[in-house]
Amino acid sequence: MGEAKRRKEKLGDDYWKGQSNSKGYGWKRGVSKDTEPEVLPQTQKDIDSFISLHSEQTQKGFIIAKHHIKESGLDKYPINQEDLAEAIRLNFFSELEGLERLQSDREGTFGWGRLKIFKAASLCLVEDSQLSLEEVRSLTKQIHDAGEKMYEIEGMEGLKDPLIWLFMPQIWKRIIDSAFNGIGSWLS
Repeated sequence: MGEAKRRKEKLGDDYWKGQSNSKGYGWKRGVSKDTEPEVLPQTQKDIDSFISLHSEQTQKGFIIAKHHIKESGLDKYPINQEDLAEAIRLNFFSELEGLERLQSDREGTFGWGRLKIFKAASLCLVEDSQLSLEEVRSLTKQIHDAGEKMYEIEGMEGLKDPLIWLFMPQIWKRIIDSAFNGIGSWLS
């Protein structure tokens, strides 16, 4: 039995599923009186519509992340919707946009180091279950290299700084932690 069918049976009349919600976006939605609605975009067009509902800073940050994904050759893979929603909730894209705007020309500063880590972390948006081993290694190397730059600038304190970890979705924290292994005294 499919997930939608199970949810419909579980939620009864409280279940709503359609081609569009009240705002006209094609998302699947399950609503219960006891829970908040789960709204996740299902296609790239839906992702773009979903992003357009958020602040201009979030939209610009998402464009920066998509550009970095494209530069890395990972744009052929879909975006992980759960990671996208969590990244938006944690203001990852707003922070990425602010770092890009304020720090991109300030090489060697803490903010510039954070920008490098955020850009590398944005690669975690892609659906990682579809990545080849070589692509996973490349993604990990980019995060590791960004961590090394931060270590050169700020040492271990820079890598541990809450301004890096505060905006990262939980699953990305584990990926970044693993990628930082071996930088200074960092052990994953």
